[in-house]
Amino acid sequence: MRYLNKLLFLVLNASFLLSSNLSACSKESYIVGYSEFFPFMYTAEDSEVKGLDIKLVRKVFEQAGCTIKLVNMPWSRIVKGLRNGVPDVALVASKTKERSVYAYFSIPYRNEQMRFMIRNNEASQWPIQSLQDVLKFKMRIAVVLNNWFGEEFA
Repeated sequence: MRYLNKLLFLVLNASFLLSSNLSACSKESYIVGYSEFFPFMYTAEDSEVKGLDIKLVRKVFEQAGCTIKLVNMPWSRIVKGLRNGVPDVALVASKTKERSVYAYFSIPYRNEQMRFMIRNNEASQWPIQSLQDVLKFKMRIAVVLNNWFGEEFA
């Protein structure tokens, strides 16, 4: 329920800001870059782009009277592309000092916690209690390039 309240608050505020600052859309269509991240944004079997964040961005731009084009691309390309103007919008973005130089951020609309995931049959081999344990055990981990996981991961 908290997610829906924050989502509604964000939609209403973004709609107000866009409608008050733009008498008309400054572009014919805005490119929204997204990466598959179920249930927030994903391409369904019928090839339609769906998800909670997709609903949000569609509603915000609809309220502003603007159109969007959803483009599926790797997250790293989205982050780098924002500096050059394509895409115009990225979803599920964490605010960092570096990104703040070239990007504007909405208010947070979701709180997430990052966790390690280990195969069930190997969990007892890795008694992880902190990020320091990952270093101690010299574990190999997979991450999404150019993603931000917080100060501890930096």
